Amino acid sequence: DQRLGVTLPVSQSLPIAAIAVGAPIVGGALFLADVDRLPRDIQQRLLDRLGEFVAHDHNADDEPELRLMASATRPLDQAVANEDLLPELHFRLSAITISLPPLRDRPDDFQPLAQHFLERHNQTADFQVGGLASESWTALGQYGWPGNLDELNTVIREAARTAAERGSAVIQPPAL
Repeated sequence: DQRLGVTLPVSQSLPIAAIAVGAPIVGGALFLADVDRLPRDIQQRLLDRLGEFVAHDHNADDEPELRLMASATRPLDQAVANEDLLPELHFRLSAITISLPPLRDRPDDFQPLAQHFLERHNQTADFQVGGLASESWTALGQYGWPGNLDELNTVIREAARTAAERGSAVIQPPAL
């Protein structure tokens, strides 16, 4: 479920609003997308609910396990300093931090990621698009990608749809 930027990828999928107001947390994984953009009142409700959840004891089989993961648009300590993220939530999220530079700072990753998104699109498409014209690669490589991977995925998906509508096996710049 992708409501309010939260995904609960387990057999039971609940929006964050349901978790915040008291729906049971039964274990699994909770992913908070762009946690630094969540309203502070939702952050506090989430913390209150997580406080009720007992961490998994590997010796007790009856305790559910919850894995809490998050993504952010900037370092969490910066979000705390700007008062956009509650310090307590930062503490709960910072056991392991993986910092990944934005796509614009990873030019070697751009083409393989775009090709991956195209191949993923092709798996469900009626018309297969084979790749991008060299002019399309140049145009996409010059863009700053403020939306990072989500934006790249959307652009490739829409360009592939446009190319398919035109009957083109290759994404040309007008499709972008």
